[in-house]
Amino acid sequence: MNALVSKVSTPTGARYVQRIHSYLRLGFENIQPHCHGNDQNSIDLRATLLAVKTNFPFGFDTHHNKFVSSITWDFKKLDFDKPISSLAVWLAFGIFVHSKTILLNVGRKKIKDVNVWSFRKSTSIPVFHSIHTLPNFVSSLLELSEESIEAILDDAQTIIDSCCTVTYTDTASVVDYIPHYFNFCTDVTHSCLNLHTGVSLHDPVLSLRQRMLIETYIEKMDTIGRFPKGNQVSCFQRLIDSLRPIGNLQIVLILNSIITDISVIYEICVYFDLLQELSAILDFSSDLKISA
Repeated sequence: MNALVSKVSTPTGARYVQRIHSYLRLGFENIQPHCHGNDQNSIDLRATLLAVKTNFPFGFDTHHNKFVSSITWDFKKLDFDKPISSLAVWLAFGIFVHSKTILLNVGRKKIKDVNVWSFRKSTSIPVFHSIHTLPNFVSSLLELSEESIEAILDDAQTIIDSCCTVTYTDTASVVDYIPHYFNFCTDVTHSCLNLHTGVSLHDPVLSLRQRMLIETYIEKMDTIGRFPKGNQVSCFQRLIDSLRPIGNLQIVLILNSIITDISVIYEICVYFDLLQELSAILDFSSDLKISA
């Protein structure tokens, strides 16, 4: 892990990077099921990442000194228009997965597996299992500075505080209802893989709405095969309008990443008046003759 903390300047920052790397690879369901609540009646991401094993009963909240009675999530409260990094979204959803592990173990006896006391683990969001295979995942961690780590943790905590509500009781009792939202979380997480945009996983350039629209248009391109003619161009109008807040140059870079046909990129840039940005980043002289 030493290579993963090359830009971090404090021991705490190094621990954050190490824990982020470990839990995104191995799963947030593996965190010991104690709740690290906060004054917002949600879960404290920083305390959870830096937590060490204790002998408290499972489901015990170390901040309120009570037991968890329920943890609910309302993802309708997500801010889809705020630029945010993929890592921040993944950390927030990781706490969601961890909260299910907490609920699975409240009021239950510890279980013994091959002479080791263990706990029941929630089912992770499916796409999480492939995150560690991404070639740009470790690269993004290598680029994390102390400032970017704090910004990512702040953004993730904002999601958690907005969507998560924890309630408590003085005595532990088994929780019967455990929400899942797996389809929604998987769709959003997949949109944050940035496979088609070239955006670093720690870069807060795109909003969730922009990321999900890009995924939608990738599917549209796969269906129609190329840039649509006539009134069909309105489908790209929505994509361009969504991307406008990040600037024309970034729009062209994203189009270049998600569309392989160079003549299609040219047509889009002509239609939406992006030719100046196109010429600023690429030499299309020979290809423009073909597409003219």
